[in-house]
Amino acid sequence: MKRIILILAIILSAAVTAGAFEKGYEKRVEAYAFAGLTDYNKSLFGVSMVNGWRITPSSYVGLGVGYEYSDILYVIRMKGNQSAPQHMFPVYGEYKFNFHPETVSSPFLVVDAGWVFNTNGEDKEGIDTKSAYGLMASARYGIDVSVGDNLRVTCSVGPRIQHIRVTEKYSQYGKWEYRFLHNYLTSICAHIGLIF
Repeated sequence: MKRIILILAIILSAAVTAGAFEKGYEKRVEAYAFAGLTDYNKSLFGVSMVNGWRITPSSYVGLGVGYEYSDILYVIRMKGNQSAPQHMFPVYGEYKFNFHPETVSSPFLVVDAGWVFNTNGEDKEGIDTKSAYGLMASARYGIDVSVGDNLRVTCSVGPRIQHIRVTEKYSQYGKWEYRFLHNYLTSICAHIGLIF
């Protein structure tokens, strides 16, 4: 009986420590979607890649780049608002902390902050359709699950804020006037990816 318990303990110990994070270079690719970006947009989808360094088995710092697409409001008019497709390129720094890096399933907290570039131009009336750009930040809670040698699946959820600028077009003294409205969008984002 003691042998069986000892063998089970060794197998369980090996299963728990399999796939432990090691210090060194690490990369991740992700796909993600956002929901709840107030009244300014319909949806947002993105893909990204993060390259970085695991300083300790728990702590990771990296630099991420990606592509995001959304249909976001860019002008407010008296006779109806208008949205335009946004093509955005985020560049951001990341800090990630794994709570149990020695286990097969490791919960984590990740914080991102950076800048979003937008390639939009003007519409036929000369109004800038670039709406979502500038400062962005997010914090997510998730879990990394080992699925093989040096391969993990990662899932996370959390809030994100993003700067937005909307043009308001209004009539004053018989002519059209424009003003910019600056705001921050708040959303809930869900990420899924691979660490390799």
